Amino acid sequence: MRSARFPGIVFVTGPNGRRRARLIGGPDVWEVVLVARSYDWDAGPTATHLQVAPESVRLSLAYNRAYPDEIEAILQRLDAMDADPGQSYPTIAVIEMAPEPDAAAA
Repeated sequence: MRSARFPGIVFVTGPNGRRRARLIGGPDVWEVVLVARSYDWDAGPTATHLQVAPESVRLSLAYNRAYPDEIEAILQRLDAMDADPGQSYPTIAVIEMAPEPDAAAA
């Protein structure tokens, strides 16, 4: 039903078994929303950044308005992984590195 309501969006199953909305031939809707947030929801710069048509961005944002909980849940999982990768991936080794010296200061 959602595909009929939002032509241009398909649903794919990821490696974790979760189904997610994706633009046909493009990124997942959550990726579009993530980038659009950083461009104050402006479709033009978001489309340029993602190398997709502005119409695809507008479609993704319309889907997000219709199903905000779905997209927000994905973004919250990503935030949690970013905040503590060791919690999300217990077998991962997190290596902290010192920043490289500024080449201009040398």
